[in-house]
Amino acid sequence: MNQLRNYSNKDRIAVVTGSSKGIGKAIDMEFAKAGYSVVINARNEKELKQAAEDICQRWRKSCFYTRGYISGAFLYIFDRRRRETLWKN
Repeated sequence: MNQLRNYSNKDRIAVVTGSSKGIGKAIDMEFAKAGYSVVINARNEKELKQAAEDICQRWRKSCFYTRGYISGAFLYIFDRRRRETLWKN
């Protein structure tokens, strides 16, 4: 638990499902407002893309989206973190 204190919100990634509208989109916005990079996931790609654009424009934060199964979002995050770790070393 103490290790989490070493990270600021800008170093964190939030994954939100069902995030193209309603409560999910509101949660996305709150994470972005708090400084998190956001990975959003839903079934409707058109609404999902619009939600990602809204987050990027409003909060100027990184926002990535994956359509369909949430496993795709987690694979994206792990791959991104792996590449960042390799790049730093």
